Amino acid sequence: MGERQWTAVRWEGTDPAENLAMEEYAFDRLPLDRDYVILWQYRPSVIIGKHQNALEEINGEYVRRKQLPVVRRLSGGGAVYHDLGNLNFTFLARTQGFSGEWAQILEPVLGACQALGVRASLSGRNDLTGPDGRKFSGNARYERDGRLMHHGTLLISADLGAMEEALRVSRDKMRSRGVASVRARVGNLREYAPGITVESFRETLLEALSGGRELESCCWSAQDRKEIRRRAEARYRRWEWNYGNFPACSMVRERRIEGCGQVKVGLELLAGCVTECHFQGDFLGSAPVEQLEGLLEGCRLEEAALRKRLEQVPVDDYIRGMDAGLLTELLLGGIVQ
Repeated sequence: MGERQWTAVRWEGTDPAENLAMEEYAFDRLPLDRDYVILWQYRPSVIIGKHQNALEEINGEYVRRKQLPVVRRLSGGGAVYHDLGNLNFTFLARTQGFSGEWAQILEPVLGACQALGVRASLSGRNDLTGPDGRKFSGNARYERDGRLMHHGTLLISADLGAMEEALRVSRDKMRSRGVASVRARVGNLREYAPGITVESFRETLLEALSGGRELESCCWSAQDRKEIRRRAEARYRRWEWNYGNFPACSMVRERRIEGCGQVKVGLELLAGCVTECHFQGDFLGSAPVEQLEGLLEGCRLEEAALRKRLEQVPVDDYIRGMDAGLLTELLLGGIVQ
């Protein structure tokens, strides 16, 4: 990227909500007279794009069982699974003198790959791929007031099995106006060069950015960290931002449940809350199921809210053999035996 001089922002946190809050804070508060790079990691989690429907992107049963945080970022693009085998990079760059081409800002990343023995290339609009065409990096960006935030993932030694499970498309039917992720064949960088580690790539990328000069660095003050935590609570830990922030959506959940029979439920959702609910199936019950449908209207599609609402009534009266826990799993897309 030409003769830009980069400042490295030090950050050791792995909490996804605080990571994204820190990135937003850096974008808003760091001086505009220079460019910055942040290299960071997440503990196991799923990060979705700004315009996506979280329910459409995740395997809800797996995410709940593994207690994976699902957090929405400010930029667009698709859903990504993170763990400590990923290295994430953020470039905060002045748009002045920047062409806007993805290849321009990804030049140092490609240079680091080459230095470590990986023949990588830019594929499509925003992916980096290895010599066999498998994707190891996805990228997204956000721009405002003369500053660009470009961030991407680097699969180095990630658990690809966990990634496949967490992002597995549900077998339930869903109609949504959210932007769905495009699934691609993925690979870890260490498959191409076994000696690559997260630390070796971090050091090599910083060398590529320094251009042979000593790279300046900065860190956050105690007051900065307090504000970052506040932002994490105000936005990135809120259900309304992570799950409720999507347009109207229709979905159908259907399972054969031992002791109940076939149970099918059609849901209409707005901002993550149930606006309409209709049950069908060969199940039995002693009370009109329409009462159960009415009870669920207005409830947000979230485990604690559903359990609280369903525990108010004898669910077994409406669907013989069903209880609040089983019905909550069904509504959330869980696998019930």
